[in-house]
Amino acid sequence: MILDKTVLETVLAQEGISMNAFRNQAAKACADALLMHEDNARPFLILIGSGNNGRIGLHIASCLKKAGRTVKVFFVEGKAPASIKAIEDNAIVSSVTADSETVLVDAVKGADEDCTLSAKEKALFQTINDTALTLYS
Repeated sequence: MILDKTVLETVLAQEGISMNAFRNQAAKACADALLMHEDNARPFLILIGSGNNGRIGLHIASCLKKAGRTVKVFFVEGKAPASIKAIEDNAIVSSVTADSETVLVDAVKGADEDCTLSAKEKALFQTINDTALTLYS
């Protein structure tokens, strides 16, 4: 079963949980899992989309930075959302460049979003699939 956004919002409202609080909890859980699996000094590059997954990705980046890790973010659609307070300007990159130590985190598309890929997104994911980098999605 795919949990779409409408169902998720309904369940959260019934439980008295805001979408923002849910995103924060989801991001914290993801960041904790990343830190548990990547308990070394490898840097993270987080690929950010424009939907809910992207907003969670920004929270993940913030949690990883607070944990003292090196984090860069790449906005797949080329622009950062207006509410980007959690990320420092020097953490925003304009292209995906990563060495073999970089850990990629895919926060581009979620199951509740239109998963049709643009030509730019297709090229990006093909490049990622052709590399031997560690990827979490």
